[in-house]
Amino acid sequence: MTITIRPEHARLIAQAIEAGGYQSPDDVIARALEVLRSEEAWLAENKNEIDEKNRTCLRAVRSGRILLSRGISGRRGKTKSRMAP
Repeated sequence: MTITIRPEHARLIAQAIEAGGYQSPDDVIARALEVLRSEEAWLAENKNEIDEKNRTCLRAVRSGRILLSRGISGRRGKTKSRMAP
């Protein structure tokens, strides 16, 4: 199997090896895949709770209990919110 890695990813892999935490690019990629599997498992295990909290938040926004000063979509990290009195 041949894998092409973007230059920015190659730099991150090299930095991880230079920092001493890994012996080879394969070690770095193996760890990244372990973390990915772990996160996916956690999301699967907590999906119902996450969905319910999202629904609760959406109901709060719709009812006016949470006011958004900007739209949510396309504004990741820039949405401001405050609790209504």
